[in-house]
Amino acid sequence: MEESYEAVVSLGSICAITEVLKELKLRTVSHPLDWLVTNHSFLVRSIERSWKDFELCDIKSLPPPQTGDDHYYFVSREYDALSLHEFDRKRPWEEQIDEVQAKFARRLQRYRDLFEGTKKTLLVRLAPPHDYWYPYIIREQDTPEKMVQLALLIEQKYPNFDFHILYLQDRGDIFLENPTKQTVAHPRVTMATRWNCEGYHRHSAQILAQIHFDLSDK
Repeated sequence: MEESYEAVVSLGSICAITEVLKELKLRTVSHPLDWLVTNHSFLVRSIERSWKDFELCDIKSLPPPQTGDDHYYFVSREYDALSLHEFDRKRPWEEQIDEVQAKFARRLQRYRDLFEGTKKTLLVRLAPPHDYWYPYIIREQDTPEKMVQLALLIEQKYPNFDFHILYLQDRGDIFLENPTKQTVAHPRVTMATRWNCEGYHRHSAQILAQIHFDLSDK
């Protein structure tokens, strides 16, 4: 895995990666997957469509899964992505659609600029850590093989994009004092195994802290 990157971006599957990137001061701007729960199929479809058909705002509001939640939850048409943090429950969600759409338009343009550019970028994907959200979206297992397929798709769609995928995989059946890393069947994909479902914050920070980033403007 390349040890120096000019950008680091979350590929989901949950907002925990974004929180870790913020804590490590590696997140410089917002991107469209930062605060979504996403299945692999949603990610593939978005890349195949060049991030141009990306709508979560015109779907009915869902009841919050926990008492006291301050946000509306919206699900994609295919039930493979969930918006958690974009709509304020203190305001009618219909009044917020335009501003949320404008927010996603800005973030999507950043994705297009990044993928169509040449900046060396680390794309971080966290395997779904538990089943908490899957009453709302379709359960779909992430695998290292799917990460390889994703890398091949990105290479095909964006041949000039200099990227590497760091895939943080869940292994709730083992305990590791230190995460393990290995390249899986593709030079642009590295899998890091974390030790349990409660450890993804610590594990993600531990892995990312080992990588050098040059995030200055070039």
